[in-house]
Amino acid sequence: MSSERMRKAPSSYPILFRTASDSALLRRSKDAPAAGNPSPSYLGPQELLAQTPGYNFSHVPDIVKAPAAPGKSKAENKIWLRTHDKLVSEVAKARKGQGLELIFYGDSIFEAWMATEMGEETDRFKDVPAVYTRNYGRLRGGVFAISGDTSQNLLWRLKNGEAPEGLAPQAVVILIGTNDLSKSFGNKLDKPETANTVAQGIVDAATTVLASDRETQVVVLAVLPRGDKAVEAPSLRYILPNKWSGAIESVNAKVQNWAQWQKRATYLDCGAEFIESDDKLEGGKRLKKDLMPDALHPNGVGMQALADCIHDSLQLAIPNLPVTKSA
Repeated sequence: MSSERMRKAPSSYPILFRTASDSALLRRSKDAPAAGNPSPSYLGPQELLAQTPGYNFSHVPDIVKAPAAPGKSKAENKIWLRTHDKLVSEVAKARKGQGLELIFYGDSIFEAWMATEMGEETDRFKDVPAVYTRNYGRLRGGVFAISGDTSQNLLWRLKNGEAPEGLAPQAVVILIGTNDLSKSFGNKLDKPETANTVAQGIVDAATTVLASDRETQVVVLAVLPRGDKAVEAPSLRYILPNKWSGAIESVNAKVQNWAQWQKRATYLDCGAEFIESDDKLEGGKRLKKDLMPDALHPNGVGMQALADCIHDSLQLAIPNLPVTKSA
């Protein structure tokens, strides 16, 4: 990497991750660009980022050095790569056709749209495809999500055939990050570098999408609240806050700070849709069991709640989006 690309960003611009332990993903200085002098419209891969004056992009790798499916066993990795290859084929087919109007990138929560886990049909999410059809079935849509994926898995997939380049989507929705916390930082949730690293992974995936298509609008969803499945008593798994709550809140705050500088990226937190008040609890809140029965994955009702939450943001990019919001 050239010294020019490694140059330190002047204080008059936002800075992404000075160090791995930096307490903020993105911070605005006292002389940051005013409303009449907006920040760049997008952040892209390194070769494009380096052309943007005033930013330090030295954290962005030239390539993703992580293995194809970090954290997975050899057997899982084989299935994962097979699923990825299938998605690459779907992307290639769409490129040869009319492209796609809407794309979902993510992990098992979005793969549930297809009622599959790593490409294999499952009864766990059998009520979810009907929700997808009702909300998005009239659009040329694509679901590029694999169960268990972390942000680094998604970033690898984007850099290896699944990016929206040539598909001309009007909108892309990204939901990723919860597996980063459970697979890589389960015993380090209270460490500052945990939220920094997870947020950076989400941002890197989003910037790759933004750079691969200069017209699409990207909706980056906040990491959803989750229950503590390690608690022995099932009734207690839904109580909030729990061991995940602080890290999720910190990750989301950092991603939101990044998104506020982007012209074509919107941060959207749908977490409140899955939380209800309970005055009997010390924290006063719990996950809605009827929307998230396993304390992690929304069921059909939960996915409709999620679709309702993102509807208005999508409609800004897709004017012909069907009006299917539940009452």
